[in-house]
Order: sequence, then C-alpha cells, then structure tokens
Amino acid sequence: MRVIILRGISGAGKSTFLPVFINENNLLEENVIVASADHLFENRAKMLGESYLHVFDPSDLPKAHAQCLVKFVELLARCDEPLLSDEDVEEWHEQVVVVDNTNIGVAEMAPYIALAQAYDCEVEVICLWATPEAAHKRSSHKVSFEVILGQYKQLLRESLPPWWPKQRIVLTG
Repeated sequence: MRVIILRGISGAGKSTFLPVFINENNLLEENVIVASADHLFENRAKMLGESYLHVFDPSDLPKAHAQCLVKFVELLARCDEPLLSDEDVEEWHEQVVVVDNTNIGVAEMAPYIALAQAYDCEVEVICLWATPEAAHKRSSHKVSFEVILGQYKQLLRESLPPWWPKQRIVLTG
C-alpha cells in the first residue's frame, strides 16, 4: 500500500491536485482512497442539502480530524486481514491512500507517518506550495487571509524530521 500525505496552506490546491496526481501516475481511481477532515462537512452538507460553507463549523474541526484519522487506521488495518490469494496481495499493493488535510505542522502529520511506517507502507509527502495571496484568492473554504498567512509562516519555519520520507514540493501559485 502506498500512502500520500498532502501538505499545504488552505487554498494551495491540494484537492485540485489529486486528479492530476492520479492521472500522472497512471493510477486507477478505484484504487485511490482519500481520507480528509473535509469529509465530515461534505457529508453533512449532502445530508442536509446545504453548501459546505453553510454547514462548516470550526468548532467541529477536532471531530473532523479525529474521523479522518480513524478512517486512515481502518484502511491500514486491512493489511492485517488474511490474504487469500495472489490477487488479494496484488490488489493491496495497488491501493493508494491519500491524506488530504493541511498538515502544516509536524504534530498534524506524525500520526499518519508513524502508522503508515508501522504498516510498512510506502510513504510520500507532497507539499503544494502557493503564496498566501494566491491561496486566499482560490480558497474554496473562505479561510481568512490572516489564517492562511499564519499557516504559511508555520510551513516556512517547521521542517520535517530527517528520518521521515523526503517531501516533494509542487508549485501551485
């Protein structure tokens, strides 16, 4: 199993990058599973027939991130299920789990990295890089410029531990 951790300030283009990544890597969409804190709000919006922005509540972010981590753990736990055939093994190796969150700080990414490594998954961190101005203009979640600027400053000052996988930088604006 391959784990891709997307990292970047709000509006950097993480969710927009995903279809491009799938295409460039010749992946089958059915083999790519996304774990995202956004799913809580997207599912709520769908259930209520409302827009994402209408149902988004910042006080629910801890719950959203917890649900994202639980989904990630459940996906990795499939590794421990008995594999019945060579086909099952091949299918598991073709699976790609993408963590689509801001993942600005090391503390946000640490559980995902540790779990992926514990399950012997191939891990790649992809940082989508945008200026705060460009990110603010295209942010679909209407995050304030001040918050985006704070994320940007944190991203600049926080380096990843040397034993983690190297991150790939993708310029998005």
